[in-house]
Amino acid sequence: MLVAKRMQNWKKIVLAIFAIAVLGLIGYLIYTNYFSSSARVVSSQTKKVETLVVPRIDPNFSDDFLSKQPYLNLRSPGDLIFNIESSGKVNPFQ
Repeated sequence: MLVAKRMQNWKKIVLAIFAIAVLGLIGYLIYTNYFSSSARVVSSQTKKVETLVVPRIDPNFSDDFLSKQPYLNLRSPGDLIFNIESSGKVNPFQ
């Protein structure tokens, strides 16, 4: 029959000290940031809003760069190393 092990006393003390330290740290941080009277109050400041001017974009595509070097030397890759073949069924659910 299995018997549940009890936690040793020194482990309980270390665990209690650690828990108290963590809770104390959390309490200190909450108190200093929210509840203390010396907490710094952030005042709102007004700033002048500047509008962003975006230049207009020309919607016409200029393809005159294609008639210059190095674009004139471009060529099709020709025969590829692999061939693309149809694979599988036309309707995979049949």
